[in-house]
Amino acid sequence: KDIAKEDKTPLDFGLAVKQHPDSLLQVTARNKRKNTPVAIAILDIDHFKRINDTYGHIAGDKVSQTVASVVQQNMRTGDVLARYGGEEFIAVLPETGKEKAMELADRLRMQIAGQTIMHDSKIIRISASFGVAELDRCADMNKIIQDADAMMYRAKLNGRNTVMPGLIKLVRGFDRSAGTHAPAVIL
Repeated sequence: KDIAKEDKTPLDFGLAVKQHPDSLLQVTARNKRKNTPVAIAILDIDHFKRINDTYGHIAGDKVSQTVASVVQQNMRTGDVLARYGGEEFIAVLPETGKEKAMELADRLRMQIAGQTIMHDSKIIRISASFGVAELDRCADMNKIIQDADAMMYRAKLNGRNTVMPGLIKLVRGFDRSAGTHAPAVIL
């Protein structure tokens, strides 16, 4: 996914971001100038299709609203939260390294799993899976988002309701094609 080119819109129930691709670019550009890390967390609501199929789309909306609320309550001023897909959200955490972002994601995971949603006198239990990556000053944002997204899917494969760290590491090395020392992505 090329997030910088896609026109994804945030949820319409209270997210502060109007058009998150521009916000993501602004946040990452600012942190590159300041030479500070930016972490990206992608979360996906576990078994969301089953929730919609079992309880209906109104219940699914309630679940999405609850997850968005939990995440928003834990975000700082300057953090960016937006809807990334049907039941996926992306959080951009300026001035945050991957370790701190992993701690936040795990705290969010536990808080989401602790939610009880009542719908038509039925209790809906929810959880979410997270992928977290850090945007280095020299990194391409789309690669980091792809890394966080891949780790979110790995969290799902590992049983859901978990947090997985991104795998991309950046090192300075010799770029043969450019004939210069440049960042290289190593998986």
